[in-house]
Amino acid sequence: MNFFISTSTVVANLSAEFRNYFKKNRGKCVNFVSPFDVVLCDGDNTNKVQQPDLTVIFNKDRLGENNYKGVPNLVVEILSPSTASIDYIDKMNLYRRFG
Repeated sequence: MNFFISTSTVVANLSAEFRNYFKKNRGKCVNFVSPFDVVLCDGDNTNKVQQPDLTVIFNKDRLGENNYKGVPNLVVEILSPSTASIDYIDKMNLYRRFG
């Protein structure tokens, strides 16, 4: 099986589960799948833009038309052999730094 198809399937299934849960529980949360920009800003106004595989947001106040400015409540990165070190080390350290 092609790894890209597997990753896409996992992301689609997780997104559907989150959406169904939020709808069933009348949650005010929303979830987005990549490509969706998450704009992280540190104290010196340096923006870091990421596109997690899946993003869950509780606070819609920072939700723009094409992005979210701030730290999402949950980000999901699906690891693949070719990007595992970037996702598991670089991105995780960046997410930890911001929130």
